[in-house]
Amino acid sequence: MKDAVEILKKYWDYDKFRTPQAEIIEKVIEKKDVIALLPTGSGKSLCFQVPTLMREKGICLVISPLVALMKDQVEQLEKRNIKALALSGLLSVNEQVRLFDNLMFGDYRFLYIAPERLQSDFFLEKLRQLPITLIAVDEAHCISEWGHDFRPTYLKINILKNIFPNVNTIALTATATPKVLEDIQKYLLLNKPFVFNKTSIRDNLKINVIESANKYKSLLKLLKHKKETVIIYAGSRKNVENTSDFLNQNGLKSTFYHAGMTKEQKDKTYLSWISEKTPIIIATNAFGMGIDKPNVRKVFHTAIPNSIENYVQEIGRAGRDGIMSETYLIENISDISNGKELYFSTLPDESFIRNAYNYLNQYFKITYGAIPEEEFHFNLNAFSTHYGISVVKMHYTMEIFERESLIALSQQRENYHQIVIKATSNQLFDYYKKNPIKELIIKFLLRNYEGILDYPTRVNPYEIAQNLKVEVREIEKKLTEIHVDGIIDYQNQVGTTALRFLLPREDQYTMNRITKEVQKYLQLKKEKYQKMLDYILDNQTCRNMQIATYFGETLTEPCGICDVCTSKNTKKSNKKIIKKEILSLIENFKTLTVNQITDAMEYPETDVLKEIRALLEDEILILNLQNQITFNGK
Repeated sequence: MKDAVEILKKYWDYDKFRTPQAEIIEKVIEKKDVIALLPTGSGKSLCFQVPTLMREKGICLVISPLVALMKDQVEQLEKRNIKALALSGLLSVNEQVRLFDNLMFGDYRFLYIAPERLQSDFFLEKLRQLPITLIAVDEAHCISEWGHDFRPTYLKINILKNIFPNVNTIALTATATPKVLEDIQKYLLLNKPFVFNKTSIRDNLKINVIESANKYKSLLKLLKHKKETVIIYAGSRKNVENTSDFLNQNGLKSTFYHAGMTKEQKDKTYLSWISEKTPIIIATNAFGMGIDKPNVRKVFHTAIPNSIENYVQEIGRAGRDGIMSETYLIENISDISNGKELYFSTLPDESFIRNAYNYLNQYFKITYGAIPEEEFHFNLNAFSTHYGISVVKMHYTMEIFERESLIALSQQRENYHQIVIKATSNQLFDYYKKNPIKELIIKFLLRNYEGILDYPTRVNPYEIAQNLKVEVREIEKKLTEIHVDGIIDYQNQVGTTALRFLLPREDQYTMNRITKEVQKYLQLKKEKYQKMLDYILDNQTCRNMQIATYFGETLTEPCGICDVCTSKNTKKSNKKIIKKEILSLIENFKTLTVNQITDAMEYPETDVLKEIRALLEDEILILNLQNQITFNGK
C-alpha cells in the first residue's frame, strides 16, 4: 500500500496534510466507518480520494447531491491523470452498460453518482459487479430532516450496506447539529463510526453583522476601495438584479446569478466571475454548493438567510485559501420588524399544498389511482405561471412533496436531448448521398436507440461524439441542422428538472396522510429562521461563540475579530444624548425615514440605529408600513 503523504505530493503537490485529514485517512484505510464534520474549504474530498489511491486498485463510490459538484470533482481528478467518471443525466440501458464496462475494465478509481441512481434495480445490479472499496457520502447532512437541505433520496443510501457489507463508509459535511450527526449515523447504518468534528469556526473569517439605513450606500463604502473577488447574497431575483445594476452604475463591475436564468446565462456569468473579468457576483442562494474559488475576499448578505446552516455555508465561501477575509450581513430595522412576517408569508399553508397537489396531477394528466412510469420535465416558473400561484410557495411545496416521497426530483439535470426520426427509408437514402457526415450520425442513432423511428427517444450527444470522435458541440450543431432539414424532430431542453411520481394519485387521502409532517416541516422552517434572527439581534455574544453553540460545540473564549468582539474595544457614543436627539427630530418633523434620521445625526450610523431600535422596542416610536418612524399613537 502506498504512503498517504506520497500520494498527496504526487497528485496534489502538497507536503503535508491539514488537521485532521491524516487521522481521518488512517481510519478509512483501517476500514472503519467515519463521519467527518469539517468546515468549508478544509479539503474534505482528500479524505476519501487519498485512501482510495493508496490502494493499488478498486473504485470509490461517491454519492453527491448535485451534478455541478460531481462534474467539478471529476474534472479536478482528470487534470491530475486520475480516472474518474460521473453518472449524471438520463442514460439509456445501452449507455449504462457501456459505462459500466468502462468502469470494470478501464482502471477507473472514482464513480460519482446522485442518490437517485440507487432507486434503479438495473443500476444496483450493475453496481454489484464493480470492485467498490470505499463509499463516500458527500453533503451527508442531506440525510436528516433536521438538516437545512434534507433530501429523501439520501435515505436510500443505506441499501449499499447490504450490497457491500464489508466496505466502509465515510460521511462528509460542513454543517451539522448534534441531531443531524445522530441521524447520519442512524440512517447510513454506520458501525461505531469515528467522528471527527473539527470546529465549524474559521479563524480567518472576520464576521460582521451591521445595521444600515441604506444598504446600497454601505455596500459602496465597503467595496469601492479595493478590487477583490466578492459574493453578495441578495435574497430575491429582483434584489439580485437591482443590486447589480446599482453597483455597475457606480463603477463597480458586477454580474448576477439566479435560478431564473438559462444554463447558458449561468455558465457565462460563472465564467466571467471565476476568471475575475467581473470580480463581483450578486446571487440568490441558487449560487451554492460546488463553488470553490479560493480567493473570495468578501461575502455579503443583504437579505437575512433562512437558517444559520445556510448562513455558515455561504460565508464559508470566503477565504478558502486561508488568507484573512471578511463577511458582512447588512440588515436594517425593517428586516427585523417585518422580516419574519414576510418570510412566513412565503411558506405554503395546508390549503395551498392541497391545491398544488391537484394542479400537479392535472398538469401532467395523471388519472386517479394511476402512477406513471415515465419521468416528466418540470419547469417551476412555467408551472407557477400557468396556475397563477407563487413560485416561492410552490418551491417549498415541491420540497415537501419530495420529503414525503410523493415525487422524486432530479435537480440540475444536464441538457435533455430527444429525437424521433421522421423521414422514410427512401428520404434517408437521398439525404445520405448529399450529407455523408450526417449519415454517420443518423446511422449511429438507428443502431443504438431502439424505437427512434416510432417515438421520441432520449439520446446522449456525448456518446455519439465519443464514438464518432467529434466534438460534442459539433454533434449538437449537426443534429440541429438535420432537424431543420426535416429529417428528425430534435428537442434540446436546457437545464430542466426531471420529475417522477412515486405514489398513485389519491388526492385527499394522500394529503391527509402527510398533514402532520407538513405542519412539522413548516414549524421547523420557522424555528430555524427565528434562530437566525436571534443571532443577528445578539450583539453582546461573540458571533463565533453563537455559531459554535448552535452546532453543539464549545468555544472557550471570544474570537476577538468579529463585530461584537471589536465593538467592545471601541469607545461608545452617549446613548442618552443620541436618544434625545432622535426624539427631538421626530418631534420637529413628525415622520422621518430611518435613512433621514441617520443622515441628520453626527454619530456612527450603527449607534443611531441601535437607539432607534431600542425606542421601537419600548414602543415610544413605531415603524409604519411606509417604513417611516413616528411617535406611537400619533
